[in-house]
Amino acid sequence: MYKKNSLRLLPLIALFICSFVYATKDNYVSEWVQNTLLETLSVSYSDTPKDNEPIQKKYSQAAWEPMSNFFDEEIKIIKEQQLVIHPKPLTEPTIERIQHCISIDCWKVDQSYNIPELHMDVDFSVRVIKASPATNSPFLIQSLNMKVHRY
Repeated sequence: MYKKNSLRLLPLIALFICSFVYATKDNYVSEWVQNTLLETLSVSYSDTPKDNEPIQKKYSQAAWEPMSNFFDEEIKIIKEQQLVIHPKPLTEPTIERIQHCISIDCWKVDQSYNIPELHMDVDFSVRVIKASPATNSPFLIQSLNMKVHRY
């Protein structure tokens, strides 16, 4: 009798373990995205293009382009006013697994940030995939959309 009940619980235990593993990986992905966006947005008037190279490697070319365009517009103010940018998350990251993607592991992460020095809030929506083992990063931001709200 005891053995029969144990066998009935086995699928439930397996489901719980799989859910836990997925949740843990999702948390790791959302933390990585948050840290990457914070690192990317934390710029200084004294930064050089070479300073951005390690960060840029965490983005595909298609994803880096909107970020680069954003900074092209803001860099003049940052340099003229000798600003050091201190972004702050406004929201917790929300994460969603994407089923039809070029990679087996693919997520959409949304999060908003405040950039007080530039008087703006920015909403990000990024698609993240598992990075190639040859890179020094576990993930790659494949695409990035951003919406800027000035105040």
